[in-house]
Amino acid sequence: EQWQSQWLLLTKGNQLDWDESGRTIEQVIAAGLNDVTTTLATRYAIAAADTGMMSQHVRLIVTHVDNLDAYAKVKQYLSQLAPVDQAQLL
Repeated sequence: EQWQSQWLLLTKGNQLDWDESGRTIEQVIAAGLNDVTTTLATRYAIAAADTGMMSQHVRLIVTHVDNLDAYAKVKQYLSQLAPVDQAQLL
């Protein structure tokens, strides 16, 4: 069985969409979130450091997390990222 997902990232008027697939839902979620973090880091990490914006908050919306296990995995993944001081899931 192959899991498939569609991702959409909207940032300041830009839209990036892509597909991920994998043998497990965990692989698909990890791959999609990795692409999101890589894209955001490429666009904002240097600019934020150079402009003193490191203390600002970034709101990331992850949709279609529809069970407790997936919810826990998303929170764990986000919390382990170096630039993340705190992850609050609403």
